[in-house]
Amino acid sequence: MENNDFFAYSFLIRIKEFFKKNKDIIITTFIVGLIAHAYCFFNYLPTWDSIINTQTVGATFSSGRWLLKYAGMIFSDYSLSWINGIVSLLFIGLSVIMLAEVFDIKNSIYRSLVAALFVTFPAVTSTFTFIFTADCYMMAFFLVTSAVYVCHKYTKWGFVPAMILLACSIGIYQAYLSVFLVAVTILIIFDTSLSDIKFSELVKKYYKYIIAFIGGFVLYEVTLKLFLAVKGIELSSYQGINDTGVLPPKEMIRAFAVNILNLLNLYGIDLFDLNGRSIKIGLYSVICLLLLLAMLVLTITVIIKKQLYKKPAKIFLLIFEFFAMFIFAFVLRYTTVNIGYSAIMEMSVCLFYIIQIVFLLRLPSDSKASKVIKSITLTAFCILIVYNSVSSNVNYFYMHLRYERSYATAQNVINDIRESVNFDSQKNKVAVIGADYKTSENTWNDTLPTIRGSEDADTVLISQNHYIKFWHYFLGIDVNEASESEANEISKTDEFKNMPSYPNKGYIKEINGIIVAKISDKTPGKF
Repeated sequence: MENNDFFAYSFLIRIKEFFKKNKDIIITTFIVGLIAHAYCFFNYLPTWDSIINTQTVGATFSSGRWLLKYAGMIFSDYSLSWINGIVSLLFIGLSVIMLAEVFDIKNSIYRSLVAALFVTFPAVTSTFTFIFTADCYMMAFFLVTSAVYVCHKYTKWGFVPAMILLACSIGIYQAYLSVFLVAVTILIIFDTSLSDIKFSELVKKYYKYIIAFIGGFVLYEVTLKLFLAVKGIELSSYQGINDTGVLPPKEMIRAFAVNILNLLNLYGIDLFDLNGRSIKIGLYSVICLLLLLAMLVLTITVIIKKQLYKKPAKIFLLIFEFFAMFIFAFVLRYTTVNIGYSAIMEMSVCLFYIIQIVFLLRLPSDSKASKVIKSITLTAFCILIVYNSVSSNVNYFYMHLRYERSYATAQNVINDIRESVNFDSQKNKVAVIGADYKTSENTWNDTLPTIRGSEDADTVLISQNHYIKFWHYFLGIDVNEASESEANEISKTDEFKNMPSYPNKGYIKEINGIIVAKISDKTPGKF
């Protein structure tokens, strides 16, 4: 008889039982995830960041992400679309399992619905456009949902591991700080609206979550300062990471207004179109607004069913909690004026859907009105999942076209440089000045949520460094590049200013002994 009483075997048995118990979420995550994102996993669809980070996970210590480098070492530092994608789906599935446990979602249909909503959410699509670091970011998402889980599950001492998990999560990607805050706020909303808990009991129940949050953030900051001191690195100015603090009241109000616009933009509504195109509100926007309305209707229904209207203090508290949830979803904007939110940072907004789902589960279907509300909400969720899946594929398709255009441009420029008079790859330096920002006459981005990594620009070659890296990795050609100071000096000369831009004849010219390729008169913010 076999003796299988040893740790490794027992551990594998537990994993098997865990996945068997949660197969509804895991299966849904992988099936829907592959429908939405297989295009990305089976192709190489680079962004401007991907070209620079072919063998790295991106900016680490200088961006305050002290754990990102080590998280990347667990799997691979390479931009491996298939491996990174599958690992990411696994982490998303595990994260949804944590959330389902926290919010006590036991119905298999609703558990699968949550999984499908999360794996198709625009924040996930935006993360996958930066596939070289997607597995690490989704690991961070799993860590922060685990922090909420251990706090919820182990009420006495769970806040201690929660602090460590939260610090590790934001040590990979700071934007997931919002996920913890929003998830805890939603728990408080449910206790306020669905139970008879008193305010004093509410404070007693959730003060350890506050300790976990403060402790986790302090641990993150202390660890970051230690890494920066040991490695002799300073924080960069990217997204205002080196200039964080509490904003003055005027900037707070401005940040709140901008966050409203950010939320609308995530829902496909752009109130201020800077491109001169007519503003359109498509099916995606209608569904998102319908679900926001459903959240309001369901909340009012709960208030009526639970007779909370007889308790003004609870109504006021509930309004405050919803307001706090919105603030927490974009909390980093209140720490610096130099931050710009994009879809990749807005994963916490997907937790809003959990409010509708839990209310749908808790409200009885004892009237025609409640049945209609439930049917409309569920239908809207299903349409949103399909639409987000199609949206993801459209964005990936556009990224593929952009890659093909970038490849053609890079090939044309290096061929013209090599054919230029007196060019010697060993002796001559090359300066590529300007960025090709021209855009196609696309229409799909008018109605889809804005996905960072898949914007309108027709190229990923936005600086000299991108051309150098592209030639090296994709064409196997190395050139002797000019320094930033040399390129800046050339760009100030009349000879350069009078040159035509790519692809016009004469865009390649030798200036001060350096072969210059003038791509355009527009230059990126960084060389």
